[in-house]
Amino acid sequence: MSQLTTTDYLTLALIIFGIFAALLVIGNFGNLFEPLSPQTIQINRLYQFVYISGSAVGAIFLGALLFMLYKFRDKS
Repeated sequence: MSQLTTTDYLTLALIIFGIFAALLVIGNFGNLFEPLSPQTIQINRLYQFVYISGSAVGAIFLGALLFMLYKFRDKS
């Protein structure tokens, strides 16, 4: 089992940040529509919160998965 170095942790953080940024750009930062009434403004805020927090969780999961696939692959 190989030891993780500071470079590995930095690489993991960059992978997670890159995936998170890509998800935000693809999803238009959670802007589903242009709200016109007070109710739709509240709905849009809730949707943005759910989208951004879901993107963060997904980026952490996917980034860790991709990092582990690369770091601990069979090198024979």
